[in-house]
Amino acid sequence: MWKLIKRWWEAEGALVGLQGVSDRMLEDMGLEREGLRARVLGEAPDRPAGTTPSCACQPTRRLAGV
Repeated sequence: MWKLIKRWWEAEGALVGLQGVSDRMLEDMGLEREGLRARVLGEAPDRPAGTTPSCACQPTRRLAGV
């Protein structure tokens, strides 16, 4: 029971933090405001058939000298 309460409390804290983030930054992280709760809780987001998540685990490019 305590594990469930702790998980819920952590999820609510994460949601509060993410709600203060701009839509642009959420998009950069591959998230959509409408699907935040599902993502934080680890549920599969509803997505049209044949589409992939915007964060399709593509390698990022590093700038020279960074």
